[in-house]
Amino acid sequence: ETDVARSLRVNNAGLEHVLDWAAASQRRGQPHIKVVYPSSIAVFCGGGGGGTTTDFAVDDVPATAYGVSKRYGELLGTYYHRRFGVDFRCLRLPGIISAAQPGGGTTDWAIEMLRAAGARASRYACFVRPDTTLPFVYIDDLLRGLGAFIDAPAATLASGRVYDVGSFSASPDDLARAIVARSQQTSPSASGSAAASTADVAFEV
Repeated sequence: ETDVARSLRVNNAGLEHVLDWAAASQRRGQPHIKVVYPSSIAVFCGGGGGGTTTDFAVDDVPATAYGVSKRYGELLGTYYHRRFGVDFRCLRLPGIISAAQPGGGTTDWAIEMLRAAGARASRYACFVRPDTTLPFVYIDDLLRGLGAFIDAPAATLASGRVYDVGSFSASPDDLARAIVARSQQTSPSASGSAAASTADVAFEV
């Protein structure tokens, strides 16, 4: 969001070149090319999808430049599929739970909270409300699903070629409670009973 023009160029121009190349290659009769485009739940105005294949809706106006660029990519890829027959495939990705460092996304609070718990930090300040529920997927599950999506026969895909990735949804409060419960199960006291957790999560709105 700090450099909107650059963000749009990076996200859009690259995809435009790839789609043009795929269409030209197809016209030349070259081997079948699949264009797999990673989109995001940022295309929704509310920041989260429903976990199922979703038709385009006029009221789903992205709230960020990133979301706008991803929505443009979805629409452009669908157009190239319908107009030129390019095998365009798109997955809208939710928050991804992995060991990677957070990169500044809306769902990064989940990874930050888990990393804080792993480091036995006494306090984590969450930047969203405790009841804010967003969709997530574990990285290993995503990679398995992505592989199956890439290998799927073209005839089995929907005409729009854009799919939401569904796995699970959680709020900061849900995750905080799960971390506390897990720490109580895995941190026995000297007497053998479960030790009370000192985990403390603050919510900064």
